[in-house]
Amino acid sequence: MKLPTKDPLEKEALDHRLALASALIDLGRVMKIPSERISGEDLTTESTSPMSVTSAQPDEESSTPEPRASPISLTNKHCLFCVFNSHHQCYFSTSRKAREHFEKYLRSIGREEPIPCPDDFCQLVLHGHQELKSHAAQVHKVRYFTDVQRIRAGF
Repeated sequence: MKLPTKDPLEKEALDHRLALASALIDLGRVMKIPSERISGEDLTTESTSPMSVTSAQPDEESSTPEPRASPISLTNKHCLFCVFNSHHQCYFSTSRKAREHFEKYLRSIGREEPIPCPDDFCQLVLHGHQELKSHAAQVHKVRYFTDVQRIRAGF
């Protein structure tokens, strides 16, 4: 786009503004990033049985990881249950979202039922929601208690 101008400085300023506007438009374009989850296109279309779904996964996921020297430490934006499951999202935008997601898992488990720690390194069976939450806070460094719950529990 060329506009007639008489002054060379004015023409240079106009060209600079046009280049800047084009750069801002390019910067604002949305780039589609592929999802980390397994999509239906990744699976084989020959069979939809559960055996074919598990066999369609790459060998890298099925290989055993190297043993760790200590339990895994997380941030408050991680879900303790999802970190060890490669098919679920484990990192959330806020700690509140992570806590709400963690609570969804706990709703399916009774308040005083035994709950195994999802980290195989721990090999602990914890008794009830509060014991799991305090274990997560002390060992895995992730806090799922709200402030009110923490005060009531005496932490």
